[in-house]
Amino acid sequence: MKTFTFAQSDFNDTEGRRLNNTQLSICFEQAGLRYLSEVNSALPSTEARKGKWHASSMQLDFLSAARVSQDFRVEVSVLEVQSDSIELGCRFYQDQKLRAVGKALLNYVNTQTRNPEILESDLRQHFELEVLRFLRINEPRSAAHGGGLQLIRNSKLAGN
Repeated sequence: MKTFTFAQSDFNDTEGRRLNNTQLSICFEQAGLRYLSEVNSALPSTEARKGKWHASSMQLDFLSAARVSQDFRVEVSVLEVQSDSIELGCRFYQDQKLRAVGKALLNYVNTQTRNPEILESDLRQHFELEVLRFLRINEPRSAAHGGGLQLIRNSKLAGN
């Protein structure tokens, strides 16, 4: 798991507005790209992997309001590794409180043909070591409003 901090200055907001889904999506995407960049720099053949990751889906669930006028941190982790993709999970914290959770499916594609490509063995091994099922955000929810509450209960049971 990697943690990235986003400062209020990243948003140029002076009105103290709430963080919205667009801003959180951008932060999650940026945190994911930073994470993948760190992985690429830690493994061989970095140049060959640039531009290979493409998001096919993203989901964010708000648990409580967060303000643009305050710094917050994003934790990113690999939830699942498949033959040609990974699922990244994220948690957004502000004032030591969990504000939102999310996940994104990133496909590994050939940059010329734009078709899915099998993960290279060193990349797959690295991601498999990183897999965490924090907050169990990859499991289906029984109800739209009860899902967030269940996530909080699961995180408290897990000691998070």
